[in-house]
Amino acid sequence: MKQGGPGKNGRAPPAFRIQVHYRGSRMIRVLVIGICLVVSAFTALASSASTKQKSYFVTATVPSPATIESFVNGRFKETVTCRAACRVQTEVLIRASVARRLGFQNVKGKLFLIATSKARLEAKRPTKLRLVMTSEVKSRLRKAKSPVSLFASVQAFPTKRPGVNYSVAWTSLLLTRA
Repeated sequence: MKQGGPGKNGRAPPAFRIQVHYRGSRMIRVLVIGICLVVSAFTALASSASTKQKSYFVTATVPSPATIESFVNGRFKETVTCRAACRVQTEVLIRASVARRLGFQNVKGKLFLIATSKARLEAKRPTKLRLVMTSEVKSRLRKAKSPVSLFASVQAFPTKRPGVNYSVAWTSLLLTRA
């Protein structure tokens, strides 16, 4: 029995051999692209973790949760801030199914408008805005027996750039009792 002797050409066989078979430069291109994607993803994650929170043109905050009574009596106010002087418009909506349950007439679509607000804001100054609603909305909301979810859209129109608008949304839950 012959062990570990010389091969056909008189040399000892290697302990192990790695062979890579590929056609042309396609495999190399795939490896380079893969490495670039991994490196770019890593740098994007590292840079996003180290940067500050983004500063949006318009921000809006509201109390959540709040009571239906505070909403109807005008104590529920949204605080809106713009980075530059702007005109702001807010629309507050509820689900159409909730509006029908509360007894509103002519409810169409998925959402129903219950309150609005409009104002002109100075740059970088938080402003509390009162939401305007009709007497019908006030009386029907007072009769609600379960919590009501509000959905709102806030649009901001910069005064120095009339063709541009920005928007942000907020939600809040109105409880029947505090």
